[in-house]
Amino acid sequence: MNNANFGIHAASQDIFEISSTAKHDVGERLQLGDRVFRYGKAGAVALGKALMTQAPAVVTNHKEQVQTAYGWTAGQTVVNVLVGATAVTLDQYKDGYAVINKGTGLNQAYKIKSNTAAVLSGVTILPLYDAVIIAVAATAEITLVANPYVDTIVAVQTTLTAQAVGVPLVAVTAAYYYWSQVAGPCPMTVDTGDTLVTGNDCGTPATNAVAGTVGVSSAVLPIYGRVMQFIGTADETALIFLTLEK
Repeated sequence: MNNANFGIHAASQDIFEISSTAKHDVGERLQLGDRVFRYGKAGAVALGKALMTQAPAVVTNHKEQVQTAYGWTAGQTVVNVLVGATAVTLDQYKDGYAVINKGTGLNQAYKIKSNTAAVLSGVTILPLYDAVIIAVAATAEITLVANPYVDTIVAVQTTLTAQAVGVPLVAVTAAYYYWSQVAGPCPMTVDTGDTLVTGNDCGTPATNAVAGTVGVSSAVLPIYGRVMQFIGTADETALIFLTLEK
């Protein structure tokens, strides 16, 4: 299995199945006709079916961290990253990214193969998929960003704390693996008090009563897709043509 895979057309795990063990690489893409899915893993809280999920928020103490004595040289494939006062767990950032957001080496991002655990204000060791192309100064700032399909949560009410990543078609037990729909016709629960209009855009409800539901789109909130069919009322199901991916 390889996360570089652009898509598969057959799966070891059904789209209505959840699993306690990984049967695909997290983030792997599956296309079934007009529907597209990504393989995900739930976080510490169970996920409801037909509700939008989001990636985990960036950890404050793993963001914009000055590296002090831990600069990188061009050609390195294993690097050290100094974090703040939040520990790093083993492989927390596997298939995520190390982003150089300030200082010498700015505007680079490297995909992470794996990472070691690190204590508070400690160092995590990151093997990278690609060699460093421009040296990163010890005075630079680095931000660690997890794979968006790992430790997913139900989309936070009103304002998401990370990108929307897809909709599970079944209820998902905490820490289980599942297929998350990202494009094509998908059932979603409509938010309390919202009335969708067939053919219009829809997304995060402006006044979100129930986390993860879909509602009337707002210019300043994420759009999930277009309304294919809405006959019922709020709290019922609409068929949404998701456009999280093309």
